[in-house]
Amino acid sequence: MLISGYVPKAMPPPDYYAMVRELHAIGNNLNQLAVKAHTTGHPDRETFQQEANELRRAVQRIQHAVTEPERRIESQEELTNFYQP
Repeated sequence: MLISGYVPKAMPPPDYYAMVRELHAIGNNLNQLAVKAHTTGHPDRETFQQEANELRRAVQRIQHAVTEPERRIESQEELTNFYQP
């Protein structure tokens, strides 16, 4: 049911929820590293950099999944070929 004055948004890409879980896990790792650095006074720069790089790559994958145009399939043959491994 629509609410007057609002337009529903399009469904997110199929892998949206996997992407959100991945971001959550990376954020959790970064938070744990920050807590450890604060507690011990010695940040683990190498591990932090690895997690920061993974976060950057995850954001790039999300941007690609959300903003890249999808290939338009015009015939049944193209559709069949598109889904074959």
